[in-house]
Order: sequence, then structure tokens, then C-alpha cells
Amino acid sequence: MNLNTGSKKPVIIQIIPALESGGVERGTIDIAKALKKGGFEPIIISRGGVMVYQLREAGINHIALPVHSKNPLTIFLNIKRLAKIIQQFKADIVHVRSRAPMWSAYYACKKTGTKLVSTVHGPYSLNFLFWKVFLLKKLYNAKMLEADAIIAVSSFIKDYLLQNYSGDFFKKITVINRGADLNYFNPTKISSNRIVDLSRKWHVPEDKKIILMPARFTSWKGHEFLIEALAKVKHDFFCVMVGSDHGHKCFCKKIEQKIIMENLAGKIKISGICKDMPAAYAISHFVVCPSVRPEAFGRISIEAQASGKIIIATKIGGALDTVIDDKTGFLIEPNNVEKFAEIMDKILDMPKFETDKIGYAGRKNIVENFSNEKMCLNTINLYQKILR
Repeated sequence: MNLNTGSKKPVIIQIIPALESGGVERGTIDIAKALKKGGFEPIIISRGGVMVYQLREAGINHIALPVHSKNPLTIFLNIKRLAKIIQQFKADIVHVRSRAPMWSAYYACKKTGTKLVSTVHGPYSLNFLFWKVFLLKKLYNAKMLEADAIIAVSSFIKDYLLQNYSGDFFKKITVINRGADLNYFNPTKISSNRIVDLSRKWHVPEDKKIILMPARFTSWKGHEFLIEALAKVKHDFFCVMVGSDHGHKCFCKKIEQKIIMENLAGKIKISGICKDMPAAYAISHFVVCPSVRPEAFGRISIEAQASGKIIIATKIGGALDTVIDDKTGFLIEPNNVEKFAEIMDKILDMPKFETDKIGYAGRKNIVENFSNEKMCLNTINLYQKILR
């Protein structure tokens, strides 16, 4: 897929605060790899992180700058630093994925006459202390809307922007959903050894159907809501909550206590980061995403479906785009404990041919609408449109 027809390789710089972990970071690297494959010269600027090695392996240039910092002085100094890099590499487009570096990149691009793209990955909060809408925070957020083109990662994010910010920026918004790596999240490519190894690591009981909740441990992801629903489930099960605590040790302790209070100590396991998520999905009977606040997009929903698993998600945010209710999964109103428990019981009682049918429909949904390749192609098409 060579999308570059000119003599000079177009240079695309992506700016992201750090490359430690996460869906946004993976998406940034995926775009860079697609750009390189398509005949572009990709560059990523970040403060660095454990994922930089992936760029080195792919032969993609990474430049370390403190673009993660919200310090006003650092943001100001980054303008000159970025302008120098833009000029040095003769960059054609700068693509920014976060607010602090957007302030630096905006003025650097103005100075150098370079096209600017922004991606809004989430619904930025507007409140501060006792102000429901803090004007300075809204001004800080709104800089993302001053790019030449704006990418919203879901229809939910586009609607959020239109409802909360004024101006004619709506003409510049393009919805480009995130994508799942269909080769990586492919149930036919998971070896039995990987499944056995992870099952032993987690001490998963062989006679129980596994419910998987992949989410970092923070209050809005819905761990407490799920525990309350699991307490009402009639069928036997074993639930694994997998994800980073992101330093929220107190919240993890609270979840552990709630599990004990609901008499679910032998039925729920809390695990840390899983390095083999395809195997984790393979082990599971179905996957849950019980967020009590809207997910901007919700990568778990598309990864689960790509893996051929039923997904139960709350009927808010990005899940409205990615889950086809009653066909590839089930959408439940947030905090409706009884309904969530009812649907979990329904799936636990389903014959295998029925769960397989829903799983197949989920995989088909992601292949057709939310593949990594489609995300990359749509993004590169937008770049090319800007460069015309």
C-alpha cells in the first residue's frame, strides 16, 4: 500500500506526551508504521518510554522532548525546539495528540508555515474546584480545535466537542475510529501453550466459565458496579479483573474489601498488567466493560470482538459506535445492577453454538468497521487531503 506518489517523501511528525503504555500510544506507533510502509517519513516526538524500542525495531525516528510537561515555561520553550525540528526535517504535517504539546506545536507551526492536525482522544473536563465550567480550563482545552484538521476518535467525542465549544471548527472535524490489530487479536493464532501458561499464572479453575474485565483500576471504570452485579449472578463463574492500578493503591484496596463484603473472595481475582491480552481473551467466556462514565472510544470493546468474544458494555460513549446490541454483544444502562447481572446469567447459560455465533458476528463487525488497517488508511487519506 504505497500512498505516496511524489518525489519527496512527505514528513509526518506525531507528538504524544509519552510512550509508556496505552491505546493512544499503540495507535500512534501503528500510524507511524503505516506511514513508513506507505512511503512517508514518520517521526514521533515524546518524552520517551518503554514503547520506544518498537520504533527502533521498525526503523522509525524518535526524538525525545519534554512535551509531556504542563509547565508554562516548558511549553513556551518547546515552541522553539519544535520549530527547529520542523525546519530541520522539512516536516509537511505535525499531528498532535494532547493539549500541552498542542500549545507548543500550534505556535511552532505558525512560525514555520506547517500544517497542523490534532486528535481529540477524550472528553476534556471543564470543571475546577467549585466552578462547573472554568473558563481558563476551557480555553486550554480549546487550543486542540485550532488545528487545520481535527480528528475525533468516535461520534461521541465529535458530539461532545460540538455541544461544549463554539466556533466554526465543526467543518474541520473528521471521525476516525481507533482500530484493532486483526492479526494480533486473532483467536485462531493463540497457541494452547499460551492459554495454559496464563491459566496457570492466574490459577484459573478449569471447571468455571471465565468473565474478563480488562481495565485500569480507577473509580469510573465500574469495578464496584460489576462486583455488585456479580453478587446477583445465579450461575457459577470466575471473574478476572486485569489492569494497572496507575498508582491508585487505595482504590485497589477498596475493591478488595468490597469483594470480601459481597462474599465473592473465591470468585474474583485481581491481577496486574497482562502482557498477553490475546490469550486473556481466549481464556474468557465473555468480556465486560462496565464503565460508569463514557469511554471516549473503548478499545476493549473492539479487542474483545476481534477475539471472537461477547462483550457486555454500558450504553454510553464509544460503545454506542462499536457494539451492535443483541448481535455482537449487549449494551446496558450504567449502574443498572439487576440488568447487568441478568445478561451475565443469560450468557453463562447460552449453548456454545449461540455464543460462537455472537462471537463470529463480533469479529466480522471489527474486520469490516474497526480494523487497524482502516484506521491507518483513513488517517493517511486525511494527511494526503491536507497536502493537496
